[in-house]
Amino acid sequence: MFAINSCLMVVSTVYCFVFLEWQTRPEQKSLKEAGVRNPLGDFFDLNNIKQTIGTLTKKRPNNRRLFLWFLLISMAFYTFQRGW
Repeated sequence: MFAINSCLMVVSTVYCFVFLEWQTRPEQKSLKEAGVRNPLGDFFDLNNIKQTIGTLTKKRPNNRRLFLWFLLISMAFYTFQRGW
């Protein structure tokens, strides 16, 4: 099972590097262009947390908000269950 998972992770990483664009919108900037000196501090910025909560609580058609919550919870379970 580990070998299958590892192979799929390698394939997905190669796919991302080869086929996906680095910038999907012109207003996106790199960390240097945006003036970010500490990426870890930017990641845990209070404004980013507020935007994430706003995204998860915004009303959406066809129960998409519930789908986002289930996705977030399932990823958390997957991440934290591996040590057991």
